[in-house]
Amino acid sequence: MGSKREIKIIGIIPARGGSKSIKDKNLLKINKKNLIEDIYIKAKKTKIFNKIICSSDSHKIINFCKKKKIPLIIRPQKISKDNSNVFEAVKHVLENEKTHNNKSYDIIVLLQPTSPFLKTTDIKKCCDLLKKKKNFNCVQTIHQTPHNYHFLNTRVVKSNSLEFKFSKLRKIKFNKQKKERTFNFGNLIASRVNQSIKNNNLFIKPCGFIIIDKIRSFDLDSLEDINIAKNLKKLAF
Repeated sequence: MGSKREIKIIGIIPARGGSKSIKDKNLLKINKKNLIEDIYIKAKKTKIFNKIICSSDSHKIINFCKKKKIPLIIRPQKISKDNSNVFEAVKHVLENEKTHNNKSYDIIVLLQPTSPFLKTTDIKKCCDLLKKKKNFNCVQTIHQTPHNYHFLNTRVVKSNSLEFKFSKLRKIKFNKQKKERTFNFGNLIASRVNQSIKNNNLFIKPCGFIIIDKIRSFDLDSLEDINIAKNLKKLAF
C-alpha cells in the first residue's frame, strides 16, 4: 500500500495598511510583541504549516516583515481597498504560489493579526479537526454569545425612542433560560482550498467548530480595544 499523501496547509496573515479605525493597526505592540509577529510565531509553533505568509499593501508592514524575516507578498492596490473582500487577498496568494512557485495547498488558515489572545493550540485544533472530519469544508473558532449581547436583546432607535428590534419574539423568550444558545465568530477559520475557490468564500457548509472563550476570541478593532488588550495581557497573559 502507498503512503498517505501529505495534506498541505498554508497560513495567510491578512495585514492591509489602510485601516480606518486605528492607524497601522497590524503593527501595534501588545506586551512587547507586534501583532503580525505574534500571530506568525504562534502559527510557526504548531509545526503544521507548509508555508506562512503575510499579505499586505503597506510599505511599513512590508519593511517590518523583511526585518523580522516573515515571508510576505505585496497585495495589489485594487484588492486593498476599504470595501475589498479578504478572500480576494487569499486568492491572490494561492494564485501566486501556483504560478510562481508551482505550489498548491489543501487547507488555508486565515491568521488574523488582531487576535492577540489566540493560542497555538486553537490553530492546531482547527486544522486537526478539518483533517479528521472529511465531510467538513471548514472549521472555525467560536465563543458563546454573552447574554446581554444576544440578538433578542438588540435595541433600535425609532423616532428618537428606544425599543426592542425583535419585540414579539422577546415576549416569548424573555429570560436567559428561554433563549437559545448563539455563538460569535472566534476570529480564526481553516478551510479546504478547493471548496473555497469553488464557492469564492472561506465559510462553506458544512462547517465544524472549536469552542474557545471570549478572551481568546478577542478582535482588536478600535482605540478602546487597545487599552482592553494591554490590560488583559498584564492581568492574565
